[in-house]
Amino acid sequence: MKTRRMMGTAAVGVVVAVIATTQGGASAASAGFSYTGVSPSPCGRALVSQSGDDTKVPLDITNDTAEPIGLAWRDFTGKRSQFRTIAAGDSVETSLTYRKHVWEVTDKAGKCLRLFVINTTATSASIVLN
Repeated sequence: MKTRRMMGTAAVGVVVAVIATTQGGASAASAGFSYTGVSPSPCGRALVSQSGDDTKVPLDITNDTAEPIGLAWRDFTGKRSQFRTIAAGDSVETSLTYRKHVWEVTDKAGKCLRLFVINTTATSASIVLN
């Protein structure tokens, strides 16, 4: 069963990361991603959120894995801070993110699996971990 939860307003200039694992102890690295309104980037890149565009972009993050995933924000210096957990099968829509913000998908140990940047022309965005 999928559940949708709306996120409250967040501080401006913050980025979100996703923490995930799959059932049986396997890393979410074996899981796939689908996405719209974002551009993927390899984990080795030192990306940080950029300011300058005040266009709000709703971001829907769906966890279609068998394990919970966690969200953490990154600020403009790249500092990551824990935000919340999304249960298996749940979907969360952030109500406050902006173009050029960087989102990161990691496993539960904090290892990066994929970076995503909100596109400069996006009016909405979604990331699905499956």
